Amino acid sequence: MRSVPIGSVRSTIRELVAYPIEHERVPVKLDANELGFDLPSGLAAAVQSALSRIDLRRYPEGHADSLTETVAREWHVAAESVLVGNGSNEMIALTFAAFGGDGADGRAPAVVLPTPSFGVYPIQARTHGFEVVSCPLDERFELDPERVLDATRRHRARLVVLASPNNPTGNAFQRVSIERILDGFDGPVVVDEAYQPFATESWLGRWDRWPNLLVLRTLSKVGLAALRVGFLFADPRLTAELRKAKLPFNLNSMSAAVARVALDAWSDLEAVAQGVIAERRRLQEALSRLGTLEVFPSEANFLLVRVPGDANQLWSRLLERGISVRNFSAKAGLAGCLRITVGRPHENDQLIASLGELLAP
Repeated sequence: MRSVPIGSVRSTIRELVAYPIEHERVPVKLDANELGFDLPSGLAAAVQSALSRIDLRRYPEGHADSLTETVAREWHVAAESVLVGNGSNEMIALTFAAFGGDGADGRAPAVVLPTPSFGVYPIQARTHGFEVVSCPLDERFELDPERVLDATRRHRARLVVLASPNNPTGNAFQRVSIERILDGFDGPVVVDEAYQPFATESWLGRWDRWPNLLVLRTLSKVGLAALRVGFLFADPRLTAELRKAKLPFNLNSMSAAVARVALDAWSDLEAVAQGVIAERRRLQEALSRLGTLEVFPSEANFLLVRVPGDANQLWSRLLERGISVRNFSAKAGLAGCLRITVGRPHENDQLIASLGELLAP
């Protein structure tokens, strides 16, 4: 019998650990940064109407042109600056594919990634032939731009990727820090704005000043995670090159149609996001009052907390009570940390009550 040709798989792929996807079936699911709030009234009817007009026999638009035009109109950018993908994860992979490959001297090109950050970045970077250069954040998870720029010089980096607000820490990096990196590094700088609807800062449309800036966004965090729709924004000269590497028909017609409906109702979705922000504030204050948790500032739809004692045990005991949060305590720089998605008020109340009992002396 022939053997399975595992050895033919690139060694860099064999050495990777797949991105963990956990599906805890519990009554209170606060582990995936999804939106638990109800979507705007009337959206469901508009979605059904849009879906009814789709001809399932036909391929979708090759580059999601109709959705691209809707995005450009709603977010006030040129359509030529927009690429649409199957979630922002595809846009992340596309970015690494476009800028990857061998370096001039045959060495792997380097990408600088602040850590801790989104776990998909190093996986896709190595998949597309990058050397990953980790640049640790400080004890408050702030970005040191000079440390990042020094890393780009020492490793002759080709790319820098920043998530702001950052996952799993929740904080948005200071504007002056990102500006310093954009000014000091000639290569592409990606700012991933997956959680921007819950933040105060955006980098969209700033490539007139910084033509090396690329911005990523997604609809997943505003209640449309099932669609898998994401966007990449950049100077049109860059998007024209990246479009060459993008697969044709990469976004299905159903997701594109629903995304157009959602963007037409964007002000309503922003109102939902404001409700999440208010609930985030309430949850943060309640957790801080417990006295034993270190609650980090957040501009996302989740909170990172550092717990006293054994974080693994606390995570397990919450799960026994039907509450699932994300355990990051084994990750570098995140010892003792759990990430808590901002849920609906009654879900957050259950979490607060359970933590109060479990952390009581």
